[in-house]
Amino acid sequence: MARKMLKAGQLRNKVTVQANTSSRDAFGGVVNSWATRFSAFASINPTSGNERLGSDKITAERSFEIVMRVNPALSVSPQHRISWNSRLLDIQSVSNFEEKGHFLKIDAIEREV
Repeated sequence: MARKMLKAGQLRNKVTVQANTSSRDAFGGVVNSWATRFSAFASINPTSGNERLGSDKITAERSFEIVMRVNPALSVSPQHRISWNSRLLDIQSVSNFEEKGHFLKIDAIEREV
């Protein structure tokens, strides 16, 4: 079933796309951190969720479908993550929403321990 084109009002969630960067500390050790690449407005819809028990702790995962406008100057890939309302979402895949080149569809997972 084809979905209707998104309207600007549906892109109401401000998200930040972050990239992992590494640097050296004063002792020569590698320090990984996340740096902001860009912010954009997106549509965010939960798609599923589950909980797992392992190593005597429960881990919860929630999956989301995120849709945002394409910006040819700024790429998004599974090496990035999304920060949204102080929640962190690991990007699983990025595709061309409806194959029209106007929007990106991002499948992402939020993990809680």
